Amino acid sequence: LKRPGSVSPQLILLRAMRARGVCCRRLRNALHSNFPQLQQRFSSPSSVLTGKIACVVKEADEVAALYTKWGSDTYDDDVHKWGYQLPDLAVNYAKSIIAKNVFEGTRMLDAGAGTGLLSHCLKDAGVKEATAIDISPEMLSKAMRSGFYSCCKVVDLKKSFGFADNAFDVSLCLGTLTYMEPADDTIAELCRVTRVGGYVIFSMRTDLCEKWEGALQNFVDKKIWAHMGTSEGFDYLPANPEYGQNILVKVYIYKTLQ
Repeated sequence: LKRPGSVSPQLILLRAMRARGVCCRRLRNALHSNFPQLQQRFSSPSSVLTGKIACVVKEADEVAALYTKWGSDTYDDDVHKWGYQLPDLAVNYAKSIIAKNVFEGTRMLDAGAGTGLLSHCLKDAGVKEATAIDISPEMLSKAMRSGFYSCCKVVDLKKSFGFADNAFDVSLCLGTLTYMEPADDTIAELCRVTRVGGYVIFSMRTDLCEKWEGALQNFVDKKIWAHMGTSEGFDYLPANPEYGQNILVKVYIYKTLQ
């Protein structure tokens, strides 16, 4: 059994090659050459949820069922073997745009927390208190066992989160908006529960950015939030051949104004 917190050999190889400036294509080729089993892991719910047909799965009960199945099987192992690095990319980008101490002592909402993969980097960043919400009870039970979150709550992120206004200093939503639509309540709720002067930070797949542009700009025009920055496209799952250079992810940062 792998020790809690241990680093997979795939991720060790990934980090070593990145440190040497190896390009993304060569990274994927090297990972697949050294770990051929990676190419055989896409018949599970993971292929439906993270592959090219992800946008077909929209209903909350379907997403919950698939994530519950995946979470109880191989979710953490799969994303680690794919070289998943979005939490670190998002936290480091936020520090570069806002301030190095932006997370220190904050009340944090982790929206779409899953099994709590963000917990380690948020703890290292100095988050004081964190609340996790997700559609999957199975995944949230794993997040609670991490010992990092003070509260874990099952929430359909398309609807009201069920928290008071201004409840958090920072709201983070990574790898989740794939299953939302601009007309859903998600971004309105992220703003509502974040205090005035706080920050909403979320990720968006590059193949979905265009359809969200109008809704995001509408909040700027209404002075609900101010745009602080949008990252370049990150290759955040370098060992997943269903993504490659065609589907990257960007991190968006907004400051709440009301």
